[in-house]
Amino acid sequence: MEEENQQIPCENESVLPTESLPSTSRALVTHVPPPKRIGTQNLIDTYINKKISGEQKKTIDQYLLDLCVDGFHPFSIVEKRGFKKFYRWIPGYKLPTRKTLSLLDEAYNRVKQHVKIEVANEAQYICLTTDLWTSQITESYIGITGHYLTNIIQLKQFY
Repeated sequence: MEEENQQIPCENESVLPTESLPSTSRALVTHVPPPKRIGTQNLIDTYINKKISGEQKKTIDQYLLDLCVDGFHPFSIVEKRGFKKFYRWIPGYKLPTRKTLSLLDEAYNRVKQHVKIEVANEAQYICLTTDLWTSQITESYIGITGHYLTNIIQLKQFY
C-alpha cells in the first residue's frame, strides 16, 4: 500500500528532503520549473486557407480594374508595396493574371457607352480642353478633357 503513494521524480527535477518540511507533511516534494513563456498564440484562422468563390474573385477583379480606370492608376499599382500589404487582407484572393487585362477593353467600352448616353441626354454645349506634354523619356502625350453643364446647372466632366 505504501508503494502506491510513492512518487518517483524525473531526472531533471530536484528532490527536497522530507526533513526540511514541516512535521505535518510526509510526502516527497519535487521542484517543477515554471513554464516557458510562449509568444502570443496565433488564431486558428491563420492556419486555414480560406478560399473565395469564382464569382467573388471575378467581382474583386472588376473592382480592381475599376480602381485603375476610375483613378487613372497604371496596372503596375499591384506591384507596389502598399498595394501588396492591402490585398493580403483579402483572404484567399490572388492577384489577377494578365488575362484580366483583357477586361480593359470591356471596361473601356462600358465607360464610353455611359459617357455617350449621358452627354447625349444632358449636354447642350461642351467645352473641350487639351494638354500636351512629354514624359521624362521623351514620349509625347495629349490629354483631352470635356466639361458641360446639365439642365440644372450642374458641372459634369469627363477626362
